[in-house]
Amino acid sequence: MIEAFSGGRIVELSKDINGNHVVQHCLSMSNNQFVYDAIISDLPNVATHQHGCCVVQRSLKYATMQQREAMLVEVVKHSRLLCQDQYANYVVQNALAIGGPDVVDAMLQQLSGRFSELAVQKHSSNVVQRVCSDAHRDHIHSDSSAG
Repeated sequence: MIEAFSGGRIVELSKDINGNHVVQHCLSMSNNQFVYDAIISDLPNVATHQHGCCVVQRSLKYATMQQREAMLVEVVKHSRLLCQDQYANYVVQNALAIGGPDVVDAMLQQLSGRFSELAVQKHSSNVVQRVCSDAHRDHIHSDSSAG
């Protein structure tokens, strides 16, 4: 199975209306690292797709601690792009919910300097609202007044 899904087929299937269900089922397999490797290597491409974003969210849910950490690093790394996308913003919100305070802090760093812009956009405003807790309002407010 691993050999059959090599060469970018996981990403291709993740974005297919029927194939994404096959990929999601593979996440329940004990030897599923090949799925995580493929998704992580092309996370923005998968997460910004209608069906791919579901695969990424399911991946975060069923990942081992090590797999989840690697995925969260990639979500944070690409968060400026992802939070503005109609599908990937759900991936970012899910990562914030699953990742805890460290992910929130890393996300704040990535989005720093852009809160004013992101807060008024349709999709990214949902992410800004998620990270806008009482503890972070001063950071966000100073970011907004600086721009």
